[in-house]
Amino acid sequence: MTRTSCASARGEIYYHQTLRTQFPDYPFKTASIGVIPLYLGRDAHGNLHVASELKALVGFCRHLEDFPPGHYLTSGMERPARYYHPGWRRYEDVAGMPLDLARLRGALEAAVHQPLMCDVPYGALAVPR
Repeated sequence: MTRTSCASARGEIYYHQTLRTQFPDYPFKTASIGVIPLYLGRDAHGNLHVASELKALVGFCRHLEDFPPGHYLTSGMERPARYYHPGWRRYEDVAGMPLDLARLRGALEAAVHQPLMCDVPYGALAVPR
């Protein structure tokens, strides 16, 4: 019997249209319509648990919260830390600036279009030991 290790991942491939030209026989299935939130929970012992669906943590964790956008969390940290600091976050930084509706529309369309342009297959990799 051969022992193997297995790694599995579910991810979004945003450049799937380029891949389609390179692999025309692969059955791509584009189905994503948005961004999936991430949730954090702590159990009775204070252990951290993370899930993309809240129901995976309910009843198991005593404390639940959304993982905030623009943040990261690494080993040894108690709370997520902000890494993304956009210039428009504070009102004082944008007060009095002119409104550019064409630029705003373009940014909103791009934000909606990007998640629609992904393929979401599920893959597993078995590696012999």
